[in-house]
Amino acid sequence: MTTEITVKKFTYAIFALLGLLAFESPAHAAQLTKFTFAGDSWPGFAPIWVAEKEHFFKGIEFKYINMESGRDALLLAGKLDSTNLSMNQVIENYRKGYKTPIVLPMDYSDGADAILADKSIKSVKMFKGQKIALNTMSYSELLLLGALKHAGLNLHDVSQVNMEANAVPTALMSHTVKVGVTWQPNVSVALSKDKNVRVIFSSHDVPGLVTDNIVFAQGYAKAHPMVVKHIIEGYLAGLKFIKTHPEAAYRIMGDRMGVSPKLAKSIYLGVHNVTLPEMKTMFSGMGAMSYKVSIGDVLQVMKFQKEVPMAYSPDWKMFVNPHYVDAMTHTS
Repeated sequence: MTTEITVKKFTYAIFALLGLLAFESPAHAAQLTKFTFAGDSWPGFAPIWVAEKEHFFKGIEFKYINMESGRDALLLAGKLDSTNLSMNQVIENYRKGYKTPIVLPMDYSDGADAILADKSIKSVKMFKGQKIALNTMSYSELLLLGALKHAGLNLHDVSQVNMEANAVPTALMSHTVKVGVTWQPNVSVALSKDKNVRVIFSSHDVPGLVTDNIVFAQGYAKAHPMVVKHIIEGYLAGLKFIKTHPEAAYRIMGDRMGVSPKLAKSIYLGVHNVTLPEMKTMFSGMGAMSYKVSIGDVLQVMKFQKEVPMAYSPDWKMFVNPHYVDAMTHTS
């Protein structure tokens, strides 16, 4: 009888312990590192959208905030852990004393950034004297410079009208301007709503010129190296998922961009998400698509716009931090 009671007590104790463990597991799950990331509806964010949806960011409570502008200010104010910045923003931050180097190359545009024009504009040469709508604090200005160079023109030959990228289609349709620079999904919106608008030049004509770059708040990467590692791993897992489960990935993209999965697939073809070997090449300083080249191009635009002195010639390596990517293996 004593043995039976002892066995019963032991059994009850086991069940009680299991009950406590089950009760505590949500608390353990809550020990995730909170991480706030800001981006917009640009298709290059696709691996990050997928990674968030499929919970590929290990140990991280990942929060994606969608915002078209103002991300840099929030990052510098300590309101964000990470975001993507254009190269000129990274450079400008350094000049203000804020070190926000590029840690993760995300994508380069391969047609998803475009210059749209009224059909009366037959060639880029006809841009001379035109008002051109674009977000001047983005890569749109760099793409415009690339187009003008191809036509033997420069930024002095046009008048830039600054506006948010998603306002460019409306400016074209209202005939406020005849030329505008924007990116997807805004390009598709403009083309679908106004048959008098066409793509006259795109990032496909200058591959590797327009890149998107993930940065972290000043000091964050050094303080949280494992979080940065898991963010890179999550991005790579998201990229792999896009390749192995494309239909599911296009549904996720469509939800984020507010379009159908079919259109999301078409839009996504205009970007190239960077693989791990490509990241390492970009950081190496070798090749036409290295950061050494792209930073030089951006500095040229900034000097033209008098955003930096003509004598400003910094070492390009100060704007990048390849440590975390270099530490990754091809099997990571």
